[in-house]
Amino acid sequence: MSISALALSLYHSKSTYSNRLVLIAIANFEGEEGAWPAIETIGRLAGGINRRTVQRSIDALMELGELTEERREGITNRYRITLTCPDDCDRSSQHRKKKGGGVETTRVQILQGGMASATQGGGVQTTGGVVSRPPEPLDNHQRTITRTVRATRLPDEWEPNDKLMAMFVTKWPDVDTRLQTENFCLHWRSNGKPMKNWDLAFQKWMNTEQERAKRFARTRNDREHQKMEQQRIMKEWGNES
Repeated sequence: MSISALALSLYHSKSTYSNRLVLIAIANFEGEEGAWPAIETIGRLAGGINRRTVQRSIDALMELGELTEERREGITNRYRITLTCPDDCDRSSQHRKKKGGGVETTRVQILQGGMASATQGGGVQTTGGVVSRPPEPLDNHQRTITRTVRATRLPDEWEPNDKLMAMFVTKWPDVDTRLQTENFCLHWRSNGKPMKNWDLAFQKWMNTEQERAKRFARTRNDREHQKMEQQRIMKEWGNES
């Protein structure tokens, strides 16, 4: 998995909806040689979309210039994420936009009765070695603001944000994300119960569905194993008779 490719897909991609999910799914496999997941794997990680939708999304991403595709005979195609940080990105792990720059100035002041030398940031150093600096701008001081968050009903326009969409691949790979997102919205809009943080409520909902999907898969595997064992025993009895 390439954390860099995932971060670029989340913060700088212009794609939306299923196209964004397909890009994130491919970025999950990105390495030095690119990524070559099968179309079925991409569709499963992107929320259970079909092959045709995956291919349309790949074509759309290539038109945006965010993805390249190398077709290979007999094996899966190779993909490469071509996103890069724009000029206004600070290239940190949070990919924040750069703040407006300024020019650093140096002030020189001659104090009465003594020599003075210039220091960076507007400070003045006297012959006694004492540095006098002007007060820092208000923006440089950290201010703590306490806000009371009120519980609200699920907004009609609510949908999973980029962080939650990334979790579709990394945390909930066995869940039908499209179906469970719809079930989540239908349940809480019909329920009418207010929540303070709907994103956290959605994470809890999806965590429960992931555990349920794992239990179902284990139960199914146990049943298949039991059935195969019964068939083996019946076959041995048949040979003995």
